[in-house]
Amino acid sequence: MNKLKELSIFYSPKELWCCRTRTLNAVSGTVEYHTHTGFITQTEAEKTLEETEAVFQKDWKNRKMSSSCFCTFTEYLEDWFEKLPSDISSTTKVKYHWIIYHLILPRIETDPPLGHIDANYLDAVIDACKEYCASAEYAVYKLLYRIAISIWLNGFLPYNLASALAPRKEPRSNVCIYTKEQTKIFLQAVKNDPYSHRLEYYLALFCGLRPGEILGLTYEDLHPDSGELDIHKQYTKDGVLPTENVSSRYSYKDLDEERFRSLKVPLFVKDELALRQMENNHYFLDHPDKKDPQAFCISSRGSIKTLVTLNTRLKHITKDCGLPLISMYDLRDMFVWTMLENNCSPESIQKLTGGVEIDRILAAL
Repeated sequence: MNKLKELSIFYSPKELWCCRTRTLNAVSGTVEYHTHTGFITQTEAEKTLEETEAVFQKDWKNRKMSSSCFCTFTEYLEDWFEKLPSDISSTTKVKYHWIIYHLILPRIETDPPLGHIDANYLDAVIDACKEYCASAEYAVYKLLYRIAISIWLNGFLPYNLASALAPRKEPRSNVCIYTKEQTKIFLQAVKNDPYSHRLEYYLALFCGLRPGEILGLTYEDLHPDSGELDIHKQYTKDGVLPTENVSSRYSYKDLDEERFRSLKVPLFVKDELALRQMENNHYFLDHPDKKDPQAFCISSRGSIKTLVTLNTRLKHITKDCGLPLISMYDLRDMFVWTMLENNCSPESIQKLTGGVEIDRILAAL
Protein backbone atom coordinates (compact mmCIF):
# COMPACT_ATOMS: atom_id res chain seq x y z
CA MET A 1 0.00 0.00 0.00
CA ASN A 2 2.92 2.35 0.60
CA LYS A 3 4.09 2.10 -3.02
CA LEU A 4 0.48 2.48 -4.18
CA LYS A 5 0.15 5.67 -2.13
CA GLU A 6 3.38 7.03 -3.57
CA LEU A 7 2.02 6.57 -7.10
CA SER A 8 -1.63 7.42 -6.43
CA ILE A 9 -1.74 10.42 -4.06
CA PHE A 10 -0.62 13.75 -5.48
CA TYR A 11 -1.29 17.47 -5.25
CA SER A 12 -2.34 19.78 -8.08
CA PRO A 13 -2.61 23.57 -7.57
CA LYS A 14 -5.77 23.65 -9.71
CA GLU A 15 -7.37 20.41 -8.50
CA LEU A 16 -6.12 20.29 -4.87
CA TRP A 17 -5.37 16.84 -3.47
CA CYS A 18 -6.05 13.99 -5.90
CA CYS A 19 -6.03 10.21 -5.80
CA ARG A 20 -5.87 7.62 -8.55
CA THR A 21 -7.96 4.54 -7.83
CA ARG A 22 -8.51 1.25 -9.63
CA THR A 23 -11.50 -0.99 -10.23
CA LEU A 24 -11.85 -4.39 -11.86
CA ASN A 25 -14.12 -4.83 -14.87
CA ALA A 26 -15.73 -8.17 -14.03
CA VAL A 27 -16.59 -8.94 -17.67
CA SER A 28 -13.27 -8.26 -19.42
CA GLY A 29 -10.94 -8.74 -16.43
CA THR A 30 -9.40 -5.36 -17.21
CA VAL A 31 -8.22 -3.11 -14.40
CA GLU A 32 -9.48 0.44 -14.95
CA TYR A 33 -7.96 3.55 -13.38
CA HIS A 34 -9.87 6.67 -12.27
CA THR A 35 -8.59 10.01 -10.98
CA HIS A 36 -10.55 11.76 -8.23
CA THR A 37 -9.84 15.44 -7.62
CA GLY A 38 -10.84 18.28 -5.31
CA PHE A 39 -9.89 16.87 -1.88
CA ILE A 40 -9.11 19.65 0.58
CA THR A 41 -6.63 17.56 2.58
CA GLN A 42 -4.28 14.69 1.84
CA THR A 43 -6.06 12.62 4.51
CA GLU A 44 -9.34 12.82 2.57
CA ALA A 45 -7.64 11.63 -0.59
CA GLU A 46 -5.95 8.77 1.27
CA LYS A 47 -9.27 7.68 2.80
CA THR A 48 -10.92 7.47 -0.62
CA LEU A 49 -7.94 5.52 -1.96
CA GLU A 50 -8.03 3.05 0.94
CA GLU A 51 -11.80 2.47 0.60
CA THR A 52 -11.72 1.86 -3.15
CA GLU A 53 -8.57 -0.25 -2.87
CA ALA A 54 -10.26 -2.52 -0.31
CA VAL A 55 -13.08 -3.23 -2.76
CA PHE A 56 -10.62 -3.75 -5.60
CA GLN A 57 -8.50 -6.22 -3.61
CA LYS A 58 -11.59 -8.29 -2.80
CA ASP A 59 -12.67 -8.43 -6.45
CA TRP A 60 -9.09 -9.09 -7.52
CA LYS A 61 -8.71 -12.00 -5.12
CA ASN A 62 -11.90 -13.62 -6.44
CA ARG A 63 -10.73 -13.22 -10.01
CA LYS A 64 -7.32 -14.74 -9.29
CA MET A 65 -8.94 -17.71 -7.55
CA SER A 66 -11.10 -18.37 -10.60
CA SER A 67 -8.06 -18.48 -12.93
CA SER A 68 -4.63 -19.51 -11.74
CA CYS A 69 -3.11 -18.22 -15.01
CA PHE A 70 -4.72 -14.78 -14.81
CA CYS A 71 -2.24 -11.94 -15.08
CA THR A 72 -2.57 -8.32 -16.22
CA PHE A 73 -0.05 -6.31 -18.21
CA THR A 74 1.20 -4.23 -15.27
CA GLU A 75 1.32 -7.29 -13.02
CA TYR A 76 3.62 -8.96 -15.54
CA LEU A 77 5.65 -5.75 -15.83
CA GLU A 78 6.33 -5.60 -12.09
CA ASP A 79 7.01 -9.33 -11.88
CA TRP A 80 9.46 -9.06 -14.80
CA PHE A 81 11.35 -6.32 -13.00
CA GLU A 82 11.50 -8.26 -9.72
CA LYS A 83 12.96 -11.27 -11.56
CA LEU A 84 15.73 -9.42 -13.40
CA PRO A 85 18.96 -11.47 -13.48
CA SER A 86 21.32 -10.84 -10.58
CA ASP A 87 24.17 -10.03 -12.95
CA ILE A 88 22.37 -7.06 -14.52
CA SER A 89 24.16 -3.77 -13.90
CA SER A 90 22.93 -1.41 -11.20
CA THR A 91 22.72 1.34 -13.84
CA THR A 92 20.29 -0.67 -15.95
CA LYS A 93 18.22 -1.73 -12.95
CA VAL A 94 17.82 1.84 -11.68
CA LYS A 95 16.85 2.97 -15.17
CA TYR A 96 14.23 0.22 -15.57
CA HIS A 97 12.79 0.98 -12.14
CA TRP A 98 12.40 4.64 -13.06
CA ILE A 99 10.74 3.88 -16.40
CA ILE A 100 8.29 1.38 -14.93
CA TYR A 101 7.32 3.14 -11.69
CA HIS A 102 7.60 6.79 -12.67
CA LEU A 103 6.78 6.81 -16.38
CA ILE A 104 4.61 3.81 -17.31
CA LEU A 105 2.51 2.92 -14.27
CA PRO A 106 1.31 6.47 -13.47
CA ARG A 107 0.03 6.78 -17.07
CA ILE A 108 -1.80 3.46 -17.39
CA GLU A 109 -5.54 4.04 -17.83
CA THR A 110 -6.60 0.45 -18.50
CA ASP A 111 -4.73 -2.70 -17.50
CA PRO A 112 -6.03 -5.66 -19.56
CA PRO A 113 -5.27 -9.35 -19.08
CA LEU A 114 -1.87 -10.11 -20.58
CA GLY A 115 -3.36 -12.34 -23.29
CA HIS A 116 -5.53 -9.47 -24.54
CA ILE A 117 -2.89 -6.82 -25.20
CA ASP A 118 -1.78 -5.93 -28.73
CA ALA A 119 0.70 -3.57 -30.40
CA ASN A 120 -1.85 -0.75 -30.40
CA TYR A 121 -2.09 -0.96 -26.62
CA LEU A 122 1.67 -0.83 -26.13
CA ASP A 123 2.01 2.03 -28.65
CA ALA A 124 -0.65 3.95 -26.72
CA VAL A 125 1.35 3.47 -23.51
CA ILE A 126 4.48 4.83 -25.23
CA ASP A 127 2.54 7.81 -26.60
CA ALA A 128 1.18 8.60 -23.14
CA CYS A 129 4.70 8.58 -21.69
CA LYS A 130 6.19 10.83 -24.37
CA GLU A 131 4.12 13.69 -22.99
CA TYR A 132 6.47 13.63 -19.99
CA CYS A 133 9.50 14.67 -22.02
CA ALA A 134 11.08 14.10 -25.44
CA SER A 135 13.59 11.51 -24.24
CA ALA A 136 10.98 9.44 -22.37
CA GLU A 137 9.41 8.14 -25.58
CA TYR A 138 12.45 6.21 -26.76
CA ALA A 139 13.31 4.96 -23.26
CA VAL A 140 9.82 3.47 -22.80
CA TYR A 141 9.84 2.06 -26.35
CA LYS A 142 13.14 0.22 -25.75
CA LEU A 143 11.89 -1.31 -22.50
CA LEU A 144 8.47 -2.36 -23.86
CA TYR A 145 10.19 -3.88 -26.90
CA ARG A 146 12.12 -6.10 -24.52
CA ILE A 147 9.00 -6.81 -22.43
CA ALA A 148 7.01 -7.80 -25.54
CA ILE A 149 9.65 -10.40 -26.47
CA SER A 150 9.55 -11.76 -22.91
CA ILE A 151 5.74 -12.07 -23.02
CA TRP A 152 5.98 -14.05 -26.25
CA LEU A 153 8.81 -16.31 -25.07
CA ASN A 154 6.91 -17.10 -21.86
CA GLY A 155 3.87 -18.26 -23.83
CA PHE A 156 1.38 -15.55 -22.84
CA LEU A 157 0.91 -14.63 -26.52
CA PRO A 158 1.32 -16.82 -29.62
CA TYR A 159 3.14 -14.04 -31.51
CA ASN A 160 5.84 -11.44 -30.86
CA LEU A 161 4.41 -7.93 -30.47
CA ALA A 162 7.85 -6.30 -30.50
CA SER A 163 8.13 -6.33 -34.30
CA ALA A 164 4.70 -4.67 -34.62
CA LEU A 165 5.53 -1.66 -32.43
CA ALA A 166 5.86 1.69 -34.18
CA PRO A 167 9.62 2.53 -34.31
CA ARG A 168 10.70 5.52 -32.21
CA LYS A 169 13.59 7.86 -32.90
CA GLU A 170 16.54 7.64 -30.53
CA PRO A 171 17.44 11.06 -29.07
CA ARG A 172 21.01 12.28 -29.12
CA SER A 173 22.68 11.97 -25.73
CA ASN A 174 25.00 14.51 -24.14
CA VAL A 175 25.08 12.83 -20.73
CA CYS A 176 28.30 11.38 -19.30
CA ILE A 177 28.20 9.36 -16.08
CA TYR A 178 31.45 7.95 -14.68
CA THR A 179 31.65 4.45 -13.27
CA LYS A 180 32.65 4.10 -9.62
CA GLU A 181 36.22 3.25 -10.66
CA GLN A 182 36.42 6.27 -12.98
CA THR A 183 35.09 8.48 -10.19
CA LYS A 184 37.83 7.27 -7.82
CA ILE A 185 40.49 8.08 -10.41
CA PHE A 186 38.96 11.50 -10.99
CA LEU A 187 38.77 12.39 -7.30
CA GLN A 188 42.39 11.37 -6.74
CA ALA A 189 43.43 13.55 -9.67
CA VAL A 190 41.44 16.50 -8.30
CA LYS A 191 43.05 16.03 -4.91
CA ASN A 192 46.53 16.14 -6.47
CA ASP A 193 45.80 18.97 -8.88
CA PRO A 194 47.84 22.13 -8.18
CA TYR A 195 44.96 24.38 -9.21
CA SER A 196 42.55 25.11 -6.39
CA HIS A 197 39.18 24.07 -7.84
CA ARG A 198 38.51 21.09 -5.56
CA LEU A 199 35.70 22.87 -3.67
CA GLU A 200 33.84 23.79 -6.86
CA TYR A 201 34.03 20.22 -8.17
CA TYR A 202 32.89 18.82 -4.82
CA LEU A 203 29.88 21.15 -4.70
CA ALA A 204 28.74 19.93 -8.12
CA LEU A 205 29.51 16.22 -7.61
CA PHE A 206 28.43 15.78 -3.98
CA CYS A 207 25.78 18.52 -3.57
CA GLY A 208 24.26 18.77 -7.03
CA LEU A 209 24.69 22.54 -7.42
CA ARG A 210 24.61 24.29 -10.78
CA PRO A 211 27.78 26.19 -11.77
CA GLY A 212 26.09 29.58 -11.34
CA GLU A 213 24.88 28.57 -7.87
CA ILE A 214 28.40 27.48 -6.89
CA LEU A 215 29.99 30.71 -8.10
CA GLY A 216 27.27 32.71 -6.33
CA LEU A 217 27.98 31.26 -2.87
CA THR A 218 29.02 33.80 -0.24
CA TYR A 219 30.08 33.40 3.38
CA GLU A 220 26.64 34.34 4.65
CA ASP A 221 25.17 31.31 2.87
CA LEU A 222 27.02 28.84 5.09
CA HIS A 223 25.86 27.99 8.62
CA PRO A 224 29.00 26.46 10.18
CA ASP A 225 27.26 24.99 13.22
CA SER A 226 24.66 23.00 11.28
CA GLY A 227 26.63 22.53 8.06
CA GLU A 228 23.70 23.86 6.05
CA LEU A 229 24.15 25.85 2.88
CA ASP A 230 21.53 28.30 1.62
CA ILE A 231 21.07 28.35 -2.16
CA HIS A 232 19.16 31.44 -3.26
CA LYS A 233 21.29 33.22 -5.85
CA GLN A 234 23.62 32.59 -8.77
CA TYR A 235 26.53 34.39 -10.40
CA THR A 236 26.07 34.55 -14.18
CA LYS A 237 26.69 36.60 -17.28
CA ASP A 238 24.39 39.62 -17.40
CA GLY A 239 24.51 40.21 -21.12
CA VAL A 240 26.98 43.12 -21.09
CA LEU A 241 29.62 42.97 -23.85
CA PRO A 242 33.13 41.94 -22.75
CA THR A 243 35.42 44.67 -21.51
CA GLU A 244 38.89 44.78 -20.00
CA ASN A 245 37.25 44.24 -16.60
CA VAL A 246 36.06 40.64 -17.01
CA SER A 247 34.07 40.65 -13.77
CA SER A 248 31.80 43.40 -15.09
CA ARG A 249 30.21 40.85 -17.41
CA TYR A 250 28.87 38.90 -14.45
CA SER A 251 26.47 39.69 -11.63
CA TYR A 252 24.52 38.12 -8.78
CA LYS A 253 20.94 37.21 -9.63
CA ASP A 254 18.26 35.84 -7.33
CA LEU A 255 17.03 32.34 -8.21
CA ASP A 256 13.40 31.71 -8.97
CA GLU A 257 11.57 31.09 -5.70
CA GLU A 258 10.95 27.40 -6.49
CA ARG A 259 14.73 26.90 -6.65
CA PHE A 260 15.35 28.37 -3.19
CA ARG A 261 16.64 25.64 -0.90
CA SER A 262 18.90 24.79 2.01
CA LEU A 263 20.91 21.60 2.14
CA LYS A 264 23.19 19.92 4.64
CA VAL A 265 26.55 19.40 2.98
CA PRO A 266 28.80 16.38 3.68
CA LEU A 267 31.37 17.00 6.42
CA PHE A 268 34.32 16.96 4.01
CA VAL A 269 32.60 19.60 1.84
CA LYS A 270 31.96 21.72 4.92
CA ASP A 271 35.68 21.43 5.75
CA GLU A 272 36.57 22.51 2.20
CA LEU A 273 34.28 25.54 2.53
CA ALA A 274 35.94 26.54 5.81
CA LEU A 275 39.41 26.05 4.31
CA ARG A 276 38.55 28.12 1.25
CA GLN A 277 37.19 30.97 3.37
CA MET A 278 40.38 30.98 5.43
CA GLU A 279 42.54 31.00 2.28
CA ASN A 280 40.48 33.86 0.81
CA ASN A 281 40.82 35.88 4.01
CA HIS A 282 44.60 35.51 3.88
CA TYR A 283 44.62 36.55 0.25
CA PHE A 284 42.73 39.78 0.82
CA LEU A 285 44.83 40.62 3.87
CA ASP A 286 47.91 40.31 1.66
CA HIS A 287 46.24 42.28 -1.16
CA PRO A 288 44.52 45.30 0.46
CA ASP A 289 44.11 46.85 -3.02
CA LYS A 290 41.65 44.08 -3.93
CA LYS A 291 37.96 44.23 -3.02
CA ASP A 292 36.74 41.22 -1.03
CA PRO A 293 33.34 40.06 -2.41
CA GLN A 294 32.93 37.66 0.55
CA ALA A 295 32.56 34.82 -1.95
CA PHE A 296 33.98 31.30 -1.73
CA CYS A 297 34.99 30.86 -5.36
CA ILE A 298 37.85 33.35 -5.62
CA SER A 299 40.55 33.07 -8.29
CA SER A 300 44.26 33.79 -7.93
CA ARG A 301 43.50 37.32 -9.13
CA GLY A 302 41.02 37.97 -6.35
CA SER A 303 37.95 37.92 -8.58
CA ILE A 304 35.13 35.38 -8.67
CA LYS A 305 35.95 32.43 -10.91
CA THR A 306 34.11 31.71 -14.17
CA LEU A 307 32.55 28.54 -15.61
CA VAL A 308 35.08 28.62 -18.45
CA THR A 309 37.94 28.43 -15.94
CA LEU A 310 36.43 25.44 -14.14
CA ASN A 311 35.57 23.53 -17.33
CA THR A 312 38.97 24.21 -18.88
CA ARG A 313 40.75 22.70 -15.90
CA LEU A 314 38.34 19.74 -15.92
CA LYS A 315 39.34 19.10 -19.52
CA HIS A 316 43.03 18.96 -18.58
CA ILE A 317 42.46 16.75 -15.52
CA THR A 318 40.33 14.18 -17.35
CA LYS A 319 42.58 14.13 -20.40
CA ASP A 320 45.66 13.49 -18.28
CA CYS A 321 43.87 10.60 -16.51
CA GLY A 322 42.53 9.07 -19.73
CA LEU A 323 38.94 9.67 -18.61
CA PRO A 324 36.01 10.79 -20.79
CA LEU A 325 35.81 14.58 -21.00
CA ILE A 326 33.25 16.09 -18.64
CA SER A 327 31.91 19.49 -17.63
CA MET A 328 30.59 20.98 -14.41
CA TYR A 329 27.09 20.01 -15.53
CA ASP A 330 28.22 16.39 -15.93
CA LEU A 331 29.40 16.40 -12.31
CA ARG A 332 25.93 17.55 -11.29
CA ASP A 333 24.37 14.76 -13.38
CA MET A 334 26.57 12.28 -11.53
CA PHE A 335 25.19 13.57 -8.23
CA VAL A 336 21.66 12.93 -9.48
CA TRP A 337 22.64 9.46 -10.63
CA THR A 338 24.09 8.62 -7.22
CA MET A 339 20.81 9.70 -5.61
CA LEU A 340 18.84 7.45 -7.96
CA GLU A 341 21.12 4.49 -7.23
CA ASN A 342 20.43 5.03 -3.53
CA ASN A 343 16.66 4.92 -4.10
CA CYS A 344 16.18 8.61 -3.36
CA SER A 345 12.66 9.67 -4.41
CA PRO A 346 12.20 11.96 -7.43
CA GLU A 347 10.63 14.57 -5.17
CA SER A 348 13.67 14.59 -2.89
CA ILE A 349 16.06 14.87 -5.84
CA GLN A 350 14.05 17.74 -7.30
CA LYS A 351 14.18 19.52 -3.95
CA LEU A 352 17.91 18.96 -3.47
CA THR A 353 18.83 20.16 -6.95
CA GLY A 354 16.30 22.91 -7.47
CA GLY A 355 14.57 21.08 -10.31
CA VAL A 356 16.94 18.87 -12.29
CA GLU A 357 15.64 17.01 -15.38
CA ILE A 358 15.96 13.47 -14.04
CA ASP A 359 14.36 11.84 -17.06
CA ARG A 360 16.98 13.35 -19.39
CA ILE A 361 19.71 11.50 -17.50
CA LEU A 362 17.93 8.15 -17.30
CA ALA A 363 16.71 8.11 -20.88
CA ALA A 364 20.20 8.80 -22.16
CA LEU A 365 21.85 5.83 -20.43
